Amino acid sequence: KYARNFELTKDLKLFKKVVQYELNKKRVEYVRIHSSGDFYSLKYLKAWADIARNNSNIVFYGSTKAIPLFKRIKAPINFVFCFSVGGKKDHLIKSTDHHAKIFNNKKELLKAGYKDCSKDDLLMLTTKKVGLVYH
Repeated sequence: KYARNFELTKDLKLFKKVVQYELNKKRVEYVRIHSSGDFYSLKYLKAWADIARNNSNIVFYGSTKAIPLFKRIKAPINFVFCFSVGGKKDHLIKSTDHHAKIFNNKKELLKAGYKDCSKDDLLMLTTKKVGLVYH
């Protein structure tokens, strides 16, 4: 499935049509982009941003380590991403950016001032400091 989905993204015009078709068919309010994987190019990221722009009634969200790519686009308001702490580009994360950090336990997470999003990742839409407990 993942390989097939990746292949589809190589034709971004077709990819956007297929995603739009699925969005229309399913009538969703939220779309988590990538349960696994990340944005692999600026063109691919821009395709998702275009999809979000064309569907302002849907919130597109997720986590990413593709920080340099995100710093190069103007994301629509309904395109909410947390930068995942723990990568080679952490120095690009500003205190004002949405960011996600993994903790050993809930006590450490709360002590550091993060909101626990371990069981409900939609909570990331209401906080800049997203905490997840390692599992």
